[in-house]
Amino acid sequence: MGNPRINFFTPGVLVLRVCLLGLAGGLALSAIAYATGHPHLGKGLLLGSFLSPLQLLTLQSLTNKVVKAGPAKGLGVFRFYNLFRWAYFVLVCWILLQVSVSCLLGGLLSYTWFLLVLGWVGFRTALPKKK
Repeated sequence: MGNPRINFFTPGVLVLRVCLLGLAGGLALSAIAYATGHPHLGKGLLLGSFLSPLQLLTLQSLTNKVVKAGPAKGLGVFRFYNLFRWAYFVLVCWILLQVSVSCLLGGLLSYTWFLLVLGWVGFRTALPKKK
């Protein structure tokens, strides 16, 4: 049956951990914003907490496609998919701005929270293990 313990430091589990922690924090911040009477900020935090993990997963997919393409075609693949990722980011910002500036601010705050979680998990993973 194998080892029943899950290794939380494998790459797939790390991405899952970052996505879940980022989502949980974004949902908590969104609930606080709604509770304090800031519905547009809460909506932006909510949407940002769901869209930020998607941004990370597209970056992971981009990396896999560039590596599989090899050195000859890798740069072209990178440019194409990176342009797609930036277009997605601009589209999301434009949609949030159509709701309100507070909604865009909430989405950017949620994305910042997600990047902080990503940095924290990466830092904790890079630390040497205690003996």
